[in-house]
Amino acid sequence: MSSAISQPALFLVRHARAGGPRAGERDFDRTLDEMGRADAARMAATLQKRGWTLGDIACSSARRCRQTADILLGTTPSASISFEEPLYDGALDAYLAVIGDIKARAGAGAPLTIIGHNPVLEHLAWECLGSATATRALPAGFLPGMVIAIARKPDTALDELPGRLVEVMTP
Repeated sequence: MSSAISQPALFLVRHARAGGPRAGERDFDRTLDEMGRADAARMAATLQKRGWTLGDIACSSARRCRQTADILLGTTPSASISFEEPLYDGALDAYLAVIGDIKARAGAGAPLTIIGHNPVLEHLAWECLGSATATRALPAGFLPGMVIAIARKPDTALDELPGRLVEVMTP
C-alpha cells in the first residue's frame, strides 16, 4: 500500500512499555509487559499502513528493545538490524556515533531506525528536530512505544540537522 506521506529518512523509536525488574533481574533483561507488546504491534500496523520501510535498524541490545524490534519487523520491511551496546547505556554522543557508523556503511539515502531508551532518545529528537519543533512534538516527553518519523529537509543530507518532522506516532 502506498502512503501519501513520503518515506522518512530517520525513525526514532522508544522501546514499548516494559515491566519492572523481577527479583534478581537486571534492568538490561526487563521484558515488555502485555500493554507494551500491544503498543508495539499498533505501531507496527501504523508503519505498515503508511507503507514505510525501516531501512537499517540500530537497536539497543537490551531485551525490551530487541522485543520491540521483533514486533516491528513482523510487519514492516527492514534492510538489516544490528544490536548496539552503546544504545543501552550511552549518552547522546554514542547515539550520534552509531548513526554515523550505520550511514557510512549503508549510504546516505537509506532510511535508518534507532530503537533505544530515554532520556537519550528525547535528547536525540531535540538534536534532530530543533528545540521549537521538538517542544511542540513532545509535550509529554518521548513516551514508551512512541515513534518519531523525520525527513531530510529538501536538498540536505540526514546529518544536516535539524530535519523535518513528518509524524509523531503514539501507541
